[in-house]
Amino acid sequence: MVLNSALLYHQFEVAGKSVLELGAGLGLPGLTSVLLGAKLSLITEYPDEAIVKMLEQNRRANLNEEEQTRCRVMGHAWGEPVDALIEVNGGNQFDLVFVADCIWMVEQHELLLQTCLRTLNRDGGRIVLTCFPHTGKLNVERFFCLLTDAGMVYEPFKAKIPVEGISFTDSDGEPVSLGRNILDLVQCYVIKFKE
Repeated sequence: MVLNSALLYHQFEVAGKSVLELGAGLGLPGLTSVLLGAKLSLITEYPDEAIVKMLEQNRRANLNEEEQTRCRVMGHAWGEPVDALIEVNGGNQFDLVFVADCIWMVEQHELLLQTCLRTLNRDGGRIVLTCFPHTGKLNVERFFCLLTDAGMVYEPFKAKIPVEGISFTDSDGEPVSLGRNILDLVQCYVIKFKE
């Protein structure tokens, strides 16, 4: 939700760019990117048939026909070959890679990083990463050590969030409200290859 808010406040320009969302959950940033003019948004999640089917249903339910032509859904396990991902983008690496709340899984750090390194355009591409406090300070530091060792640099940013926070309905139909006090705790970073 925080990454999506940053997109809606145009903290990252997605119009005309190719976007890859890793560990997408419901795929909100990937879908929003299409609505904001991305030339392609590839939404990926663990390659479980039920998960991919749910993402495909979200794509069809929230995008019109033209928008759907610019949005694809695929299953992908981090660390696995990325040829199919790159092929969807016409054989090119992606301009933006979104990683929202994925680095709490320490045992997946190296695999996630491999996928990022293989899919990110080395000429100006950016990874936008967000993580909630439950990730843990040591887990964040560990992941950023791996990034640095791989020749990447990172910079924190403050996501713009509506004054009233964010409200939504959960899967049971119950209203949920996340106030600014919670959302302000989310850590946000832009990552790129060292120049």
